[in-house]
Amino acid sequence: MAILFALGYGYVFAPKTNISNLFLKGIAFGIVALIKAQIGMKIRGMLFEMPPMDGSMPMRLLAMLIGHIVFGVVTVKIIGK
Repeated sequence: MAILFALGYGYVFAPKTNISNLFLKGIAFGIVALIKAQIGMKIRGMLFEMPPMDGSMPMRLLAMLIGHIVFGVVTVKIIGK
């Protein structure tokens, strides 16, 4: 999935984004990736039986946000657009 999202960044997100700062562009891409992942998990949860999530909801959201932002920044730094 990460490779597909990185390719999506390079061919779809980067050309249509007017953010010149690569760090901020990575943060924006990470947030977009998080939103897409949450939508995908919601759809998957409607189609298939999913196990219940354990732990605190705010802590899970914060961990997901940090992980996707790091992914976005690393993707932008590697691709360099």
